Amino acid sequence: MADSILDFFSSKELRGVVVKTLADICSVAKTNHDSPQEDMQRLQGESLWDEAWRRAQTSKGSDISKAFEKRAFSRMPTPQRITPEETMDAFWAAAKPVQSCLMNDPCSYAESVYTVFLNYVAHYVLHSSGLSPLTVARVYDGWRFSLAECPEGLIGIELVTSGDEPDDPDDIEDLKRCSEASSAALDARMEAERRLEAENLWDAGGVGVSIPTAELSGEVQTSPCADLDNGWSEELNFLHAHVIGRISQQARSNLTSELTRVLPSVIRSMTVVQKAPTWASEDAFLIECKCRLPVISLAILVKNIHFLRHCLDAYFSRPCKKDSMDRRIRNAVSLLVESDTQTNDAVGFALSVAAIEALLGERGEGLTERLSGNLAVLLEPDLGMRTRATAFFKGLYDRRSAALHGRELDDMSEHRHNGRRVAAGVLYGVVNRQGFLRRLGDDGPETPEGLLRDLRNCHWSAGPPMGIPELPITELWRESEP
Repeated sequence: MADSILDFFSSKELRGVVVKTLADICSVAKTNHDSPQEDMQRLQGESLWDEAWRRAQTSKGSDISKAFEKRAFSRMPTPQRITPEETMDAFWAAAKPVQSCLMNDPCSYAESVYTVFLNYVAHYVLHSSGLSPLTVARVYDGWRFSLAECPEGLIGIELVTSGDEPDDPDDIEDLKRCSEASSAALDARMEAERRLEAENLWDAGGVGVSIPTAELSGEVQTSPCADLDNGWSEELNFLHAHVIGRISQQARSNLTSELTRVLPSVIRSMTVVQKAPTWASEDAFLIECKCRLPVISLAILVKNIHFLRHCLDAYFSRPCKKDSMDRRIRNAVSLLVESDTQTNDAVGFALSVAAIEALLGERGEGLTERLSGNLAVLLEPDLGMRTRATAFFKGLYDRRSAALHGRELDDMSEHRHNGRRVAAGVLYGVVNRQGFLRRLGDDGPETPEGLLRDLRNCHWSAGPPMGIPELPITELWRESEP
C-alpha cells in the first residue's frame, strides 16, 4: 500500500544503516548466548536468550533510533502520522528472534526483519478507523431578532419580523429587506455547506480535517451549554471536525488533543474580529464563556477558511530558531490557545497581549511606544483616529503590567475581551497580508523586519497597509472617550 511514511522508511539510506546495525546486534546477541558472561551462566534456555538479546540491544539499539530520527522523522511533514515510539516498538517487536538458532546468517535475518517491519507498519500501525469527531464550535442557524434588533455584520442568521402584518409603507419596505436578507443568509449557508462537502477544512502531512455538514441538521444529543436557561442551546448546533487519513493510534491521540485546543481558538479569532453588534453578541460571548466554544456561522467559517488553514499550517510547522512570520504566527496562536483556556481573566488578558507582542514585537528601548504605534497603523486606517488608537493600545499595556505585577486582578473580564479582540485583529491582519503577498508572487515570504519597516513607513499614510483588511474592531477606540 503506497504511503509517504513507508516511502521514508523504505529509503535505501535508512534501510542500509538499520539492517547493518541490526545484523551487528544479532551477532553480539548470539555471542552473548553461546559464550555467556559469568553473571549469565546461571540462566538457561529462553531466559538466557532473553538476557543475551537485551544486552546486545542495549549496547547498539540507540543507533537504530538515531537513524530513524535523522533519516525519516526529521524529514517527514508535520503533523506526523506515526510517532517515533510506535515506530521503534513495531521494529523491535519484529526484530527479536525466538531462538538464537534463527540467526546463523545475521545479515539475511536483518533484511527479512526490515521487510516484516514495513508490512507491519502498513497493515497494523497505520489505519483510518476509530477517528472520533472533535467538537470545535457552536453554529447558529435559528437566531431570531426583530428588525430593530437585527445585528449587522453577522452572516447566516435568520431574520424574522415580530408583531402583526404592517400597514405602514416603511414597515413594508423593512419586510422586503428582511426577506432579502433572510434569503441571502440561506444562500450563504448553502454555499458554505457545498464548499465544506467538496473540500477539507485543512490538509497537511497526509491527514485532513473535515466538517461533516450533514450532521448539522441533526438533533443535538448532548450540550455543554445545557445549564443555560434562555433557550440558546436549542438554537445552536455543534460544529464537529473529523480527522481523516491513515494515522497511528498514538499520533492520532496527540493530533486530536492538539486540534481540540487549537481549532476552537482559531475559530474564536475569526469571530471576535467581526462587528460586535447588539445584546445578541454579548449573549453569544456569555455562551462562549460557559461552554468554552466559539459561536460562528458556516458562512463566516468558509469565508475565512484561508485564515484557519494558514494558522494551522504555522502552528504545526517545525519549530525553528530563525525569526520568521510563520514562527511568529505559530507563537501567537499558541499563546491565544493558552489565553482561551484560562479561568483567570487577568492571566487570559496578559496572554492575549503577549500574543500581540509575539507578532509585532521588536528589540530595543521604547517598546511600548513603538508597538502601540505599529498597532495603530495596522488596525486603524483613519489618520485622524490613530492618536486615539495609540492611546487605547498603551492603556492595554499599562493594564497588562498592572495585572502581571499583581496591582490589578479584579474586574478584568472586559479588558480580557478587548485584549482578545485586538490580538485576533493583529493575527487576522498579519495572516491576510502574508496570503496577499503570496498571491502577488513576491519573491520569498515576508520577514518580520520587512513588515515592521512597512508599518513605520505607513505611519502618516491614510488607509490600511498593503494586504491588511479593515476590521470592525476599530469601534473599541473610536467609540471610547478621548
